[in-house]
Amino acid sequence: MAAVPNNNNSNDHDDDYLRRDVGSHQSPDALLAYELNQLSFKERDEINEEVHGVRDRYDLVEETPDLISESLQKLSLEINAIKHKPAYVKSQSFASTWVNTPEFRLIFLRCAIFNARKAAARMVAFLELLDRKSTRLNS
Repeated sequence: MAAVPNNNNSNDHDDDYLRRDVGSHQSPDALLAYELNQLSFKERDEINEEVHGVRDRYDLVEETPDLISESLQKLSLEINAIKHKPAYVKSQSFASTWVNTPEFRLIFLRCAIFNARKAAARMVAFLELLDRKSTRLNS
């Protein structure tokens, strides 16, 4: 009779036992849990914060007066480069408009992490949406 290996021996620790079980397991949760447990605490914490919106790439940008000034100028150039922007053009027909205030424009620059092209596209799209909504309400 052949000797049966003793799997209960505390000296024989198999670090990969879970992966073998996960491979045949039907639950994606078990695989996710295994993969997350392979990360360091710091890596898991960073992922958790990013997923929940606690921290993002914006933390890497230091807002200085020079950055703000340059970004606002670039944003104006990018807006002017957009060909189809009827709602923006309409907003410029008013003597005083909040669309041109630095505070309003900074909302879009910050959202795009100071990428002027993305901020301009988002701002023009936002104004188009507002114009469509106000047109529907006034109809």
